[in-house]
Amino acid sequence: MDGLSISTIFQNQYPFLTCSEVEQLMKISTIREIPAKKPILLAGAPGRAMYFIAKGMVRGYLTEESGEERTLFLCLPQTVFGPPGILKGEVTSKYTFEAIEKSTLIEFPYAEFIQLTETQLSYAHLWTEILKANLLVLVFRVELLAGKNPEERYNILIKRQPQLFQSAYHKYIANFLGITPNSLSRIIKRKTGTRN
Repeated sequence: MDGLSISTIFQNQYPFLTCSEVEQLMKISTIREIPAKKPILLAGAPGRAMYFIAKGMVRGYLTEESGEERTLFLCLPQTVFGPPGILKGEVTSKYTFEAIEKSTLIEFPYAEFIQLTETQLSYAHLWTEILKANLLVLVFRVELLAGKNPEERYNILIKRQPQLFQSAYHKYIANFLGITPNSLSRIIKRKTGTRN
């Protein structure tokens, strides 16, 4: 995927930005191609950037002391993600982010991006849109887990984000839903009418 097509995807997602504004943002950014199942950012590493997913899908997770992974983020194409601690000045990430499938990302340094938001209204608008989208994801996740049984969680997620079920491993989806992979498998079998 070349830089021009990636810039076009970004501008299509945020049409209030002019071509020159996208170009200026791309000057401080790096385009990264990440193979499937490869890390983008490891827990304990410096977390000083945010990422726009031009193509692909990303998972973010915490690793418990027991070694168990807790999938907290399933990030879709044309969204921005980053280590949440970046917002409160944490210099290392608590989370690991990895590509679920081959992914193309725009990586832009947080500090330089924030400088742009302080000098140009269009970048402040972009930052507001990024924060708003991530807040809505957080609210969706809270509502998904609050007072819903496993089948209801599945129904809501597949209706809202069906592409997850085409690309993400079921164990990641199950973990995101707060259920076991076996429970998810049983729900899918009931819904699709398949048998062992």
